[in-house]
Amino acid sequence: LFRSHKVDSVCFPLSPGNRQYLTMKFGACLALLALPAIDASKLRGKDGALLQEEPKPIVPLPEGDDEKGATTSTEPDDDEEEEEVATTTEKPADADVAGEVECREWVCHQGWAPKDNHMLLKASGSEKVVNEKCCQKTCELWKCDKKLGFLPNPKNKLNLYPSNQICCDQTCEKDFECEPKYKFRGEGWRGHSVEECCGATCGIFNCSEGWLPNPANKDEFADEGNEACCEPTCAVFNCTEHFGFLTNPDVADERGSSVKDCCLSECVLFQGHCSRGFEVPEELNETVGDSSTCCKEKCGHYKCKDGWISDKEKKDEFGSSEEECCIPTCATYACEDDWANSSNKRKLKSVNLT
Repeated sequence: LFRSHKVDSVCFPLSPGNRQYLTMKFGACLALLALPAIDASKLRGKDGALLQEEPKPIVPLPEGDDEKGATTSTEPDDDEEEEEVATTTEKPADADVAGEVECREWVCHQGWAPKDNHMLLKASGSEKVVNEKCCQKTCELWKCDKKLGFLPNPKNKLNLYPSNQICCDQTCEKDFECEPKYKFRGEGWRGHSVEECCGATCGIFNCSEGWLPNPANKDEFADEGNEACCEPTCAVFNCTEHFGFLTNPDVADERGSSVKDCCLSECVLFQGHCSRGFEVPEELNETVGDSSTCCKEKCGHYKCKDGWISDKEKKDEFGSSEEECCIPTCATYACEDDWANSSNKRKLKSVNLT
């Protein structure tokens, strides 16, 4: 339904597919047929008030004719056209409300609320006058006096009997004297008492277990608790939440908040990060260590000493000695009794140690 306080007739469509309307006027209902569609833009004036539009009269069927043979005229005469023009003319702003209005049926304007005794009140005159007689202002229309230290509080917009005290938040004055280890929150802070305008500092805050006082923040407000006043120790840092790290019990009481500060690394972290020719053996993945203890050399990278040659069959195996990665040549062989080492270079390279 169109929302109105001064119109005694309201029309609405009975169904989307027809052009019939139901007019309710002074409690009586009349079914109207073949009414033209009403242009909703013509129903409100500049002030948003709903305008009345008289429906065109229904042309009755001629007596004695059945419905099929009856003809109706939809062309209005000159008087009807003039009357329609008169009823659709926009009303001036703040037009008078038709007749006397019972305040219990009046919908207050934005920022207003019904008066306490509105059920017993009646009003007439312009919309503004009727609204003022039936309704009272709320804090939504009140402007807080910032010069006096009041700031708006949207939560109070529906409050009645507007005033700075009812609608606004008072702000702290600069002359508040705070107790030792308490600090003034500053002008413009919402509040009007020592408790609201002075805040405890970290100087009197007791850190929770696993936290240590942060000397640099002793004069800061303690509103955020541990986060504002303290520093975490490794005791509250969970290393196992991070892949490849284990808790280091030796630093539990020390300040720290990272895996670098608090945790031990496992060899699995060095997979793919060892130097060229070095890799982490799978059996060492869960062993605590660093790059020097986790990364093992492979025979393909190892350089054999003089008298030894690389064993190509072992190039992909882990090893870092001649015994693990190399084959001895005659140059390493010690001849016995009446035999002497040959000076022939070809023989010296031989791996046939006889």
